[in-house]
Parts: sequence; C-alpha cells; structure tokens
Amino acid sequence: MNAEPAPEPPAKRSKLFACYDTAADIQQTAPTSAEAPMTMYLDLCSQQQASEDCLEFWRKHESDLNKLYRLAMTVLSVPATT
Repeated sequence: MNAEPAPEPPAKRSKLFACYDTAADIQQTAPTSAEAPMTMYLDLCSQQQASEDCLEFWRKHESDLNKLYRLAMTVLSVPATT
C-alpha cells in the first residue's frame, strides 16, 4: 500500500492580535485614535515650565487629554520601591 502523508495543519494565529489581519490594518486604525491627543500633549509640553509638577500638569489638562490623563495617573501612581 502507498500511504500519502497527512496534510499540514493550518498555522496557528496569536489570539492576542487576532482583531488585526495585517500590519497595514494597524497603521490605518491606530493613528486616528491617538494622533490628535498626542499632538495636543506634545504642544502643551513645549509650552510648560520645566519646574511645573507633572501631577499638577495632568490635573490641569484632565478634560482635554482624558485618555492620556488616565494612563498618566496609572503610571504615576505606582509607588517607588527600593
């Protein structure tokens, strides 16, 4: 008898990034949601005093940069460890 080899199973896809089909999809969707707040943040940073407290900066601009504010509070609220 001449046995044929079994067909290759399909390649596994990572479930973590399953919502993105290709790198082109990521490039088209990501900048539209983050570009405007990041540009606004960078503009504000260039106008700020170097001595200003970073928490005070975020409190002042919480309503303008809501998503970045929440991210900053998550990162800045992590206690320092030794």
